[in-house]
Amino acid sequence: MPLEWDQLMMTTRLPEIDDEHKEWIRRFNEFDQAVTQGKGIEAVTDTLKFLSEYAEAHFKHEEAVAAEHNSPVAELNHINHDQYRVQLHEINRWVQQGGVSNFEVVAIKQDMEQWLINHICKIDTQILPPASE
Repeated sequence: MPLEWDQLMMTTRLPEIDDEHKEWIRRFNEFDQAVTQGKGIEAVTDTLKFLSEYAEAHFKHEEAVAAEHNSPVAELNHINHDQYRVQLHEINRWVQQGGVSNFEVVAIKQDMEQWLINHICKIDTQILPPASE
């Protein structure tokens, strides 16, 4: 089942950041579909390339916005981004060293999905202080 943008649960109230998250979800869903259709190894390689490049651009932008708004979660956001960078690096190294099985591709997909949902819903939604402040 593809991930869907949930405005209530996922909005940061920053349209440019939300648009980047929507693009990330769209690309993740392409990866999910490729895995479902048995194109796992090729999809992993292509997705990892995209995620590595997109993550760097998006994280840089998001961290700059968090700093600009004196975000209460700026440091946590940065730490979480660094953890994801390490995870992506390790997955890339693993794939390059010997490939992965279809079972491992599914595990990678589930890990990426869980990180994306948790990060957006639990950290990114707090970049701005609550609207009432």
